[in-house]
Amino acid sequence: MVAKSRRMRVGLLRIVPRMVVPALLVGGALNLVSAQDVSFLPPVDLPVGNSPEAIAVGNFKGDDVLDLAVVNGASNNVSVLLGSGDGNFQKPVNYDVGTFPWFVTVVDLNGDTVSDLVVSNRDSSDLTVLLGAGDGTFVVAGTIPIPGTPFSIAVGDFNSDGFQDLVVTNLTTTFLLIGNGDGTFGRPVELDGGPNALFVATGDFNADGIPDLAVTNARGTDHVTILAGHGDGTFERVASLAVG
Repeated sequence: MVAKSRRMRVGLLRIVPRMVVPALLVGGALNLVSAQDVSFLPPVDLPVGNSPEAIAVGNFKGDDVLDLAVVNGASNNVSVLLGSGDGNFQKPVNYDVGTFPWFVTVVDLNGDTVSDLVVSNRDSSDLTVLLGAGDGTFVVAGTIPIPGTPFSIAVGDFNSDGFQDLVVTNLTTTFLLIGNGDGTFGRPVELDGGPNALFVATGDFNADGIPDLAVTNARGTDHVTILAGHGDGTFERVASLAVG
C-alpha cells in the first residue's frame, strides 16, 4: 500500500525594526538596544513522505542556496527538497532508507567537499549512508548495523585523522564509529555516555582543541553526561549533570 504524503509547513521570518531604546549594562555603561517587532510571513506547505520525524539543512547542489533533507518514519525514506533561494523549494525527491527512520545529519564523509547524509533507522537497527553527487542527488552507499534502536547522531573528527566520525545514541547507550574517509566506518564501540542515551551533541567544552560529547540521559534518569575527548578516539566521562 502506498503511504499518503504529508506536508511540512515552513514559515519565513520577517524582522521589522521599530525603535531604539537605551539600556543600562552591568558595568554602568549606556548602550543602545534595538527593539524589534518579529513576525512571520504566511506558511508554505511542502509535500514530503508519511510521518516526517526530523529535518536537516545543507547545501546539496553547490550553489550556496540551502536545501532540506526530511526523514519520513512511516514511509521509510528521506525527502530531499532543493531550495530555490527565495524561501521556496522544488518537488521532493525520495530515497529509500531503513525501517522507520527518525534522525538525519549532513556531513562530508568522503572528503570531496560535497554534503552527504546519514540517517538513523529505528526498527531496522542500522544507519543508512547516502553520498551526495554535488548536483542535489544522492546515492545510497550502504547501511551500518547499530545495536538496539539508533536515534540521534553527532559528527566530528574524534581521532584526529582528518576523517569524519559518528557518535550514535540508541535510547540505551552511546556508540562511536570511526570513519575511514570513504563513507565506510569501523565497528561501533560503546562509550560511557550514561544510561537511556537519547540526544548527543559535540563541542569543545574544555577549550583544549579536542571535540567532546554531551549526552542526554532521559526516561527518568534526567542527567546530561559529559565525555571529554582525548583526540585519539577515546573519551573520559568527567561529569553527570542533573537536569529537569
